[in-house]
Amino acid sequence: MKIHNKLGCKLLLWGLIAGCSFIPLTDVEAAVREISGTGEYIMEDNETMKQAQDKAYEEAMRSIAQQVAVFVRGSSKTENMELKEDEVELMATALVQVKEKRFTKEVMADGKLRVKAFLTGDIDEEAAEKALEEKVAKFKQQKALDEAKAKHAAQQGAKEAAQKEYNEAMRHTVTALLADGEALLKQGKYAAAMEKFNEVIKDHPDYAKGYVRRGECYIGMGKMEAAMQDFNKAITLDPKEAESYYGRGQAYEKQGKKQEAVADYRKFLEVSNIVEHGEKITAALDRLAQLEG
Repeated sequence: MKIHNKLGCKLLLWGLIAGCSFIPLTDVEAAVREISGTGEYIMEDNETMKQAQDKAYEEAMRSIAQQVAVFVRGSSKTENMELKEDEVELMATALVQVKEKRFTKEVMADGKLRVKAFLTGDIDEEAAEKALEEKVAKFKQQKALDEAKAKHAAQQGAKEAAQKEYNEAMRHTVTALLADGEALLKQGKYAAAMEKFNEVIKDHPDYAKGYVRRGECYIGMGKMEAAMQDFNKAITLDPKEAESYYGRGQAYEKQGKKQEAVADYRKFLEVSNIVEHGEKITAALDRLAQLEG
């Protein structure tokens, strides 16, 4: 038997897949091909008939998709594409127009109900080729988009890791600068201490502690206005930074502003904690006793 055209070859393959004899027709006659599939599902006690029929329908569609998958894989449109089995079946299912479906039910020996679905559909190979071309284009577009997203996510992850590493390094640097500055501050070396705190503020302008410590330097140097500016800045950045209020209370007191000093010492006691601010809590209580006594 002579096969007259490429479409006839495809249809002969369809016939073999479907398990039936198939005689190639002319291009016009063979443009639309009928295809069928069956599926079954054992109904559970807690399921409705509709749910069981839906699952049997899915199995029947999967049967059809497996047949149409031969067409998808054999198409020139999918050459050189690394398609997964579920991707092939998804494309195949979309190419079929279901025109008839029916269901049967059968009581099994164990009393369970077997639901069967019988589907009949059409596939127009010429239309399918065109539809497949569109789906392949969308598939490639989506795949490229997914790859771009994955690449971006990887780059973002690397960027975040680098930022985290940088932040950690800077945290150690800030801790070291503060420790050095605080040691100098306790020794009364205000100018040298201020250099350390200036570095902290330069690298981390939103870090309240840097302004607090520099404000303490200004108090030691007798520069109350400058000290007030730093304490106010620290409070703006972090209203819970307790030492800001203690320092500003000192500055107010040295300027003779008793009420303001009392208010700040009380605010300090409100937001401070004994572990971190033990010595200053004692000092603040002493100053309040003096100012309110």
